[in-house]
Formats: sequence, structure tokens, C-alpha cells
Amino acid sequence: MAVALHARGFAVRALPGHAVRLEHADVSIAPFSALGELASGRMTAEAWRDQCDRAGIADLDLGIEKREAVSAKREPRRFR
Repeated sequence: MAVALHARGFAVRALPGHAVRLEHADVSIAPFSALGELASGRMTAEAWRDQCDRAGIADLDLGIEKREAVSAKREPRRFR
């Protein structure tokens, strides 16, 4: 999810002692703590869907995003 957000122009914010956040305009998502927030009930499924809609990632298959990111890392860089 972080890769998908970053590819869409989100800036990474990682302050010491705080959750890593990806931010763009008025949207701020903590992708590495979202699952825990959903599981604990601190965030509702509706709030999560709303965040994903505003971030433009609601319809993404994040599994595909990860595979594409991993594939891109494995391709050798060509220097000119």
C-alpha cells in the first residue's frame, strides 16, 4: 500500500516515535498500522474505505502493486 501511495505522489513522513504516514493534500494514511487499527476497532471499515477513496486506491489490487514494485527492483539498471 505504501508503494502504491508513493507512486501516486504521496510524501512519506517518518518522525521518530510516530507511525510512518503517507500524505498528500488533505489525506494522511498510516499504512503500516492500518490493519491493527481495523482489527482493534479503533478504525471502522467505513472510515478505512473513505480514506482509500480519498487517496485514490480503493479499486487497486494491492497484491498486483506489490508484485510490480518487486519486479521493478529486480530489473538491472542501465546506465548511459
